[in-house]
Amino acid sequence: MEKRKETKIAVQLNLNVRGLQPSATLRINERSAELARQGKSVYRLGFGQS
Repeated sequence: MEKRKETKIAVQLNLNVRGLQPSATLRINERSAELARQGKSVYRLGFGQS
């Protein structure tokens, strides 16, 4: 297997993003995926982006 060359990219973010909280929707999706991996039934009732 060929070893990949590591590339670093400089990213500049506005400092206003420091106070942002993680997305509640993302957390729900992560938790539902976790429950599904555990073999539990998960019913996704979301409508996508609206």
